[in-house]
Amino acid sequence: MYPIGLEKGQNKKEKNKILKTRNIAFTTSLPLLSCFAVSFSAPALRYFCSIHLAVFAILLCLLPSGGCGNRPGLSRLRPCRLPGIDDEVLCGKFRVFENRQTRTGRTIDLNVVVLPSLDPKNKTEPLFDLAGGPGVASTNSAIFYATEGKESRRKHDIVLVDQRGTGKSNPLTAEPVKKTPQDYLTEMYPVDYVKNLRRKLEQHADLTQYTTSIAMDDLDDVRSWLGYDRINLFGLSFTSVNIQTGCAARPSWAWRRRI
Repeated sequence: MYPIGLEKGQNKKEKNKILKTRNIAFTTSLPLLSCFAVSFSAPALRYFCSIHLAVFAILLCLLPSGGCGNRPGLSRLRPCRLPGIDDEVLCGKFRVFENRQTRTGRTIDLNVVVLPSLDPKNKTEPLFDLAGGPGVASTNSAIFYATEGKESRRKHDIVLVDQRGTGKSNPLTAEPVKKTPQDYLTEMYPVDYVKNLRRKLEQHADLTQYTTSIAMDDLDDVRSWLGYDRINLFGLSFTSVNIQTGCAARPSWAWRRRI
């Protein structure tokens, strides 16, 4: 996923560069085998082996997967600026299959925003803020945690993920309609309106794949992708269903929950 194959922004040229680096590391490691096969009694041989060991160690650190220079976690995200926020935050996309069971066909790029802890050396479990609705984008809360809610970041990373169908994660939204006062005295969602909306949304989404349980599976993937173990969950309104659904399948998932 950026996961599926490549992370977003990593093109074919970059992938070839990774493979080339790994090939160099492998080739450089071959002479080291002789170091373990012969005696270290000769000073020249000891010098030869020391040089190759040093070069090999440096190349290991340059490897993009699991090397010293690019560990998993927040390093997967990029620094970014969001409207109305002075602080630099971290942004990224995590790609999932729309149909998690078949793992084929359409994919969704989940929009992820992280506001890092203000005290990274002493931070504890991250806080995942889930938006209600259903249908509200979690990343809309970024401005709160950058201003009035900044204290929440004292010892916690704040993680905001637009669940599938919301925000910038393949949103299932209707075109805005100008209402008259009379509209507020009639049915909120007329049958014809719902049918037309469904036909439009089905052009770019399989609506059966946009459920609470599936969205929580996505969230768990993001948690793992960012390198977190246990997490704190916070939510309002409909989000109480999200949290209960997610924790029911993963009893040890949440460190604390507030709904």
